[in-house]
Amino acid sequence: MASRASGQCDGFQIDTSQMGGMHAGRYVPESDDGPVSTLRQLLELEALTHLHAHLSGETLAGFAAALDASRPKFLGQLSRLGVSRLSDRQAIANAIARAKREGRLQPSPADAAGPPPDLATLCATALEPTRRPLG
Repeated sequence: MASRASGQCDGFQIDTSQMGGMHAGRYVPESDDGPVSTLRQLLELEALTHLHAHLSGETLAGFAAALDASRPKFLGQLSRLGVSRLSDRQAIANAIARAKREGRLQPSPADAAGPPPDLATLCATALEPTRRPLG
């Protein structure tokens, strides 16, 4: 009988290529989720969009750096920013840590602090090169 790590068990071959890996001695399942590149995207994935107004001046890269430095201080920072529920603060911290552990944390330079962009302006700007005069 071979060990479990070898992928063989009692004469059966186990395909371990689709399995997760190890992180800090614990099993981490493989994720099918895409990259997380903005704070807004992270809040949407965690169903925390109601917090965007409190966090509009922050970025995903800044949050990731603060969390890496000290989780307790990061949770305190979220509290000072107006995230009053501990469960919401922990959900944000856990989501950032999970995305980083799974290799999905890819902060975008477009993740600028400030209010969300105006959709009408974005659409008009995107369509401008395709506009042609009639006639």
